[in-house]
Amino acid sequence: MYLDSTQSHRANILHSFIKKQSPAYFDFANVVICEICNGVGLENCGKSQDGGYHWDGKSYCDACFGIGYIGVSGGMKVSESDYMCRNCDSIGCKECNMTGVVDWIAHIMGR
Repeated sequence: MYLDSTQSHRANILHSFIKKQSPAYFDFANVVICEICNGVGLENCGKSQDGGYHWDGKSYCDACFGIGYIGVSGGMKVSESDYMCRNCDSIGCKECNMTGVVDWIAHIMGR
């Protein structure tokens, strides 16, 4: 899957947000690491002979849409308690402290 620059930025922000969460968050939010990409969100990613990793620089995982995690709900909902920021469409802004994500209370209030 190929993402434009806005979509890849959004995937990176959501990946960063979810990756920072505790194991309790994953249980509560019903979010799991994508088994297809091993949580990296990339397609055509592998280990090179010298021990490093490689990626083609443009392909993202079809299963998790480049986020690296499965269980992120469709629409605005990221988890049971977190939502994509309406103000910036999860690109990052002042309203969401550049995380792309707001809690459910802020979401109800229209942010």
